[in-house]
Amino acid sequence: MKEKIKVLQLINSMDPGGAENLLASQLPYFNYDELEIYVGYLYGDGSLLKNRRGNYKVIDFSKNTKFTYFAPFRIIRFVLKNKIDIIHTHLIQASIIGRFISFLIPNLICVTTRHYTKASKENRLINRLENNTLKYSDAIICISNYVKFYAKELGIKDEKLYLIYNGIDLSFFTPKEISNSNDKIIIGTIGRLCNQKRIDIVLNSFKVIKSDYPNIELEIIGDGSNKKELSELAHTLDINSSVKFLGRLLPDEVREHLNTWEIFVLASQSEDFGLVLIEAMAMKKAVISTKVDAIPEVVKDGITGYLCPANDYKKIAEKIEWFLKHKGKAIEFGKRGRERVENLFNINSKVKKLEKLYYKLSG
Repeated sequence: MKEKIKVLQLINSMDPGGAENLLASQLPYFNYDELEIYVGYLYGDGSLLKNRRGNYKVIDFSKNTKFTYFAPFRIIRFVLKNKIDIIHTHLIQASIIGRFISFLIPNLICVTTRHYTKASKENRLINRLENNTLKYSDAIICISNYVKFYAKELGIKDEKLYLIYNGIDLSFFTPKEISNSNDKIIIGTIGRLCNQKRIDIVLNSFKVIKSDYPNIELEIIGDGSNKKELSELAHTLDINSSVKFLGRLLPDEVREHLNTWEIFVLASQSEDFGLVLIEAMAMKKAVISTKVDAIPEVVKDGITGYLCPANDYKKIAEKIEWFLKHKGKAIEFGKRGRERVENLFNINSKVKKLEKLYYKLSG
């Protein structure tokens, strides 16, 4: 009987987040007759996987949910004991550690999914180390053409680069008819409360719309360092009574809120993919986003949503108002968005591509 290929998926944490949600959604779709999958994380409590069951095994390499400098040694022991064939790394710390371990252990293959281009603090030593060691991965999965182009600029050879778009498990995304009470209109956004996501632009756009639509509400899902500043801005704009900061939510809670939204808005000033966009499109939401980086690979302007210049709250407000005035068109955009996700961003097809890569590297 052919031995299974043993893969350790190594990631910083398994708490809610873009890369973490992506990995969690992939796990049910692997061919466990041919693959033995382990998921190891460096810190956190693994909340995304706590209530899930599957053929994979979860390993906590933290110490009481905190990162420990002994983690690399624990991972080395685990790899050797379990005869791991491939270490597949995600995010900065896990990727640096994974490459170091693959350098030490003969025949251990290192695959890295590059979930981003530039880190938020590019000049930090750890960011430079991650970029400078990327070439030592045996294969690099790029989540968009935008990320692939950036990897080439870092000097990575084309034969090491594989484009596999992010995907979602469509079985979890069941659009429902909106049934908000008292003619209430809810629009929403999802993202870290940080400078990159420009939630302030969404708030200013909402201020423009609010005077003509008194029953409109804005829900913001996410947490981050700018929470206090953004809450103060909502007060300054006198829209705080209609704005809800919902904090970080689990995926099923996010989907519940998405089902009540009429429009999804993303005002990021940079985005290497935009997983939340395909989640909103899967829920048949008309989307409005910024025309930056990889977003045009996800949203077809004028077909599944509208793309606006970055930092232009007036243009975003204009498109929100257009959808509110043309609700039939908004429904059409939402339907086309769902079709696009089904055709291009279905998690099952992404996992099949990933499996082919594992087989190729192990061959």
